[in-house]
Amino acid sequence: MRFKGIKVLSLLLIFLIMGSCIEEDLDEKEQLLEYRVYSNTEGALISLTDYSLTVKDYWEKKFVTKGYYGQIVARCDDPKVLITAEIYVDGKLRAKMEKNSYLNLTHRIKGNGY
Repeated sequence: MRFKGIKVLSLLLIFLIMGSCIEEDLDEKEQLLEYRVYSNTEGALISLTDYSLTVKDYWEKKFVTKGYYGQIVARCDDPKVLITAEIYVDGKLRAKMEKNSYLNLTHRIKGNGY
């Protein structure tokens, strides 16, 4: 009975140590992040707040990051314009949002949120 308790305690200790190593590895891990923003209305002007840009019809940006979050904030003065934003991580679509006039799309890239 005592042996089982020691064995369980040892396994728990191993998992805790490995968990901290995994979190450290996450800090250094890089991902290819891609943002895409477009609308359903040709010629619509969309403001991208985080980039201080105004784009027409379609915009995309690709970059490598060690960050934990990706975010797109877009707005259009015309409330009839449907804005679509997408976040891709390592080539895979991970988040998508469609809204009229204003959207704020955030996606957690890595980590468990603690």
